[in-house]
Amino acid sequence: MIDFEREEEIPTAEAIERLVAWTAPARELLAIEDPLSVLDGPSGAQRTRAAVEAGGSIAEVYRDSVEQTRDTFAREAPRPVGSEG
Repeated sequence: MIDFEREEEIPTAEAIERLVAWTAPARELLAIEDPLSVLDGPSGAQRTRAAVEAGGSIAEVYRDSVEQTRDTFAREAPRPVGSEG
């Protein structure tokens, strides 16, 4: 990430932490929880990189990613608009 005020690169995590801190007063007034509280563990990109570095093939890593995505979303496809019943 780039901090344009300081004209330097900063780690993405630091940029996110700054944004969360900056929005804290507004989130408190609106009773919005800390967005970082929902993050648990490494990101998808970090998990993918670790799996490939551990010897997984791209096909295996992709297949696992698709399976994990399916497991985290509803299995039933939404009905098209107008298809009652």
